[in-house]
Parts: sequence; structure tokens; C-alpha cells
Amino acid sequence: MVGALLAGALMARLLIPWCMRLGVAKAVRGSSIQPHHTHTQPVSRLGGLALALPFAVTVLCVYAFDLNTALPARERPAAVLGALAMFALGFWDDLRPLGARLKLLWQIIVAVAVWWGGIRIEVLSQPWGGGALDLGSWSVVLTVLWLVAFTNLINLIDGLDGLAGGLSLMLLAVLTVHLSRGGTAAFLCLVLLGSLFVFLCYNFPPARIYLGDGGAYFLGFTLGVFSIVSSHKGTILAALVAPLIVLLLPVIDVSLAILRRGLKGLPLFRPDKGHIHHRLLAMGLSRRRAVLGLYAFTLVFLVLAVVALWGEGRTLPMVFGFATLCLLLVAGRLDFTREWFAVGRVLGNSMGMRQEVTFALAVTRWLNLEAQRVHTLDEFWHLLCIGARRLGFCSLTLELPDGRRHSGEPSGSERIHWQKFDFTAQGAGVLELGALIGDAPDAGARGEAEVPSSSSAVCCVADRRLFVLLSELFAEAWLTASAQLQEGSVPLAFAARLSRPRKPGGTLPRWLGRITGQPPRSGDKP
Repeated sequence: MVGALLAGALMARLLIPWCMRLGVAKAVRGSSIQPHHTHTQPVSRLGGLALALPFAVTVLCVYAFDLNTALPARERPAAVLGALAMFALGFWDDLRPLGARLKLLWQIIVAVAVWWGGIRIEVLSQPWGGGALDLGSWSVVLTVLWLVAFTNLINLIDGLDGLAGGLSLMLLAVLTVHLSRGGTAAFLCLVLLGSLFVFLCYNFPPARIYLGDGGAYFLGFTLGVFSIVSSHKGTILAALVAPLIVLLLPVIDVSLAILRRGLKGLPLFRPDKGHIHHRLLAMGLSRRRAVLGLYAFTLVFLVLAVVALWGEGRTLPMVFGFATLCLLLVAGRLDFTREWFAVGRVLGNSMGMRQEVTFALAVTRWLNLEAQRVHTLDEFWHLLCIGARRLGFCSLTLELPDGRRHSGEPSGSERIHWQKFDFTAQGAGVLELGALIGDAPDAGARGEAEVPSSSSAVCCVADRRLFVLLSELFAEAWLTASAQLQEGSVPLAFAARLSRPRKPGGTLPRWLGRITGQPPRSGDKP
């Protein structure tokens, strides 16, 4: 067993420097910086290779030497191929971003295939009254939900250097101890444990490599599969509950994030800055202290999970009671309880933003479509100004290596709230947005430079939080559009011309034309 741990660590140590060099390519790391991220420099996102390749090599060795196995022969291919298929899905998304719906569809397909292969939650024991609950046809639903939830959970908490890797390491240690009776499952756990420990040495703040979607999907799916295997196909309730106890804090954090985005009309899997680790950073903690604090808190829950396993589920009421107390203490420290006890106000504010956010998403989609049609950056700058005015910004500044363009109110005005986004590392320059918070100003004070007079947008935003959210959406739209412009051979330089004709784009939908107030250009279909 020690040999498996060292083998995983050695393979990861050899692979990680290669993954870091490979990740230097601009095509791979170009999407590594987003407005919601906490790092400022491009970092390789190919760390998942250092976990998946040792896993695959170990599986080949298991088959080659016919090692004793805790998994029946029929279930081994399902567990292994499912984990590698999930890694391939995330790795493809790292290289060429896929849509959230498409990724979710493929995750469900892989999970269903694994269920069909024999990895199932079939029966749930009742630790207090004896007996068991046969899930019957609900087995496929619960198994697929379990695997897809674990896959996305690890990906969603991967927002701070070392956070997802460290929490996964703790959970994997618990599963390894529970599977210590030997066999392939324990052997694979130890190899992955060694690989993950070495990876964490490079991923700990300041990170030199990231898991990427490939690594996060692989880790989450593998942990989900191992938790089912450790429960003897779902017959021991405590073995299924234990992983949830270890990850209870991120589970609640992600659940609140999905609820928050849904109420505001945002895509459910869109990253934001409302997670617990963002709160810790906003309190003034460094990344290292924030992640160490979350490690310490998770260690408490890890002990509770071991207690639940040791008592075979009979201690679950005591465990959940103590866990609830710990959560309330942390929530009070991070000011979450103020929001929990003001549910009506929070819901009202979120629903009030929903209409504005829906409109902003439509405008950003229009900008991304236009980025595929324009022939110069000057032409797109004009459209960018229209989009900014429609969202209520009264000032827009874009600074590129060859010059600077500004529209609206003078930059630096004290009566305007400002938001600045630095995309220099991706060649997209620096974007700065400004807006008045509260009541709209008089028409004469709007500063409508470079914006058509036909625009009827009111240059103000209702409150500060809405301004920050709209700013992030607009900045993401510019970042996506800049990549599309470069793919279409449009230089990111003012007054630069297209070197070769672009293929004509499709006609704008009429509803987008009404939103932007833009008259059709010559050559466009009516």
C-alpha cells in the first residue's frame, strides 16, 4: 500500500513540470483569467493530467498483473472509463470552452453509463430501526444525481488556490481508510492520494498550476464513485453521508450560490464573487490564510465524518447537531446570518435585479454576435459604447497598447462609481466603467460623446451591487468579444484594418435590434 502511495506521488512529480510547460501556450491559458477570479497572472490549467495519467497507468498495471480486486470484474470498466470520460469532458472544455448545458448533458450520459455498468446506490440501510430501503427504479436517479453533483461540486469550489485540492485530499483520506481492506479500490485511492498530495504542493497559494475543469471533473466524479463503492453499493447510509459531512461547508456554499444566481436570473453555473472564500479575502485575509482557515474548519467536519462511520450511522443525530452549531458560528463570523434573518429583503433585492440582469445578458449576447461581424475595432468600439449606455453606464474607457478611447463622463469624477478590469495578460487591455448610483441625472449632464442621440438609456444604476454585477457581465462580454475578434483576424488596435475579408455574419434577430436601438447596416437583410 505504501508503494501505491509513493508510485502516485512519483508519477505526479514527473508530470506536473511538463503540464506547467505545456500550459504556457496561449491557446490553453487564454481563458484562465476572468473578472471573478482571485489571481492576476495566467496559470496553466492542465493539472488534471497529473492526476488522470497516474490513475490510468495504475489501472493498466492492475489489469496486466491481475491484482486482487474489491470491485467485481463487471464494475471495474464502469468506474475507470467513467472517471476518464469525465476527465476528457473537462479537459476538452479547458482547451475549447463548451456550453454549460452541453457539459451537463454529457455528465448525465456518463453517470447513466456508470450506473448501467454496476456502480449503483441500490439499498439504504436504516441505522436506528434496522432493515433497509430498496430504491428500485429510483436507483438510477439517485446514482446519477450523486455522481453529477459531486462532479460539479469540486469544480464550483475550485475558486481559490489549493481549496478544491485540499478538501478533496481530506475526503480521499477518509475514503482510503474506509476501503483499507485492500483491493483495486483502495489501491487506486492510494495512488490518487499520492498524486493529489504532490499536486497540492504546486497548487497551494501562490498556485503555479490549476486543476482546470478536467482535473476538477475527474476528482469529483472519482470521489463520488469511491463513496458508493465504500458503502457496499449504497447499503451503509453512514458511508454515503460521511463525504457530505466532510464537504458540508462547500455544499452549503454552492447551494446558496446556485440559489443566488437563480433568483437574479444569472446562469446557474456562472462563477461569481459571493463564495465563502471571497468573503474571507474581502475581510483582509491573504489567500494562504483563507485557505488554511477553510482547511482547519473542514478538519473538524472530517472528525465528525469518522465518528459517523465508526458508529455506523447511529451517531448521525449528534454529528449533525454539532455540525449545525459550527456552521452557525462561521455564518455569524462572516455576516451570513444577517442575510439569513432578512430573507424577505434579500429575496426582494435579488428579484429586483432579475429584470436588469436579463436585459444585460441580452445586450452581452448581442455584443458577442456583433464581434463576429465587424471589420475593425473602431466599428466594434462604437457598438460597445451603445451597449454600455443601454446598461446604464455613463462612462466607458478602453485602453490598449496602441491607444486609449473614452466615452461619456470624464474619468475619475468623484460623483461616479468606478469599476476597473485589467485584461492586459490576455491582450484585451484595460476596461473601466463608471455609473451614477441612484436617481438619473439630467440629460444635459450625461456626456454623450461617441454615443448616438437616438439612445434613450438612462445613465444611472439603481444601487452599488447592481452596478458591480452589470460591470462584471459587460467585462466578460468584452473579454469574449476580444477573443472572437482575434479569431476573425481583426487586430485589437484602434484604426487598424482587417487584413482579409471576413465571412458575412447572419442577420441580427429583430428583438436584439430593438434592444440596442441600432439601425440595420447597409447590406443587412431587413
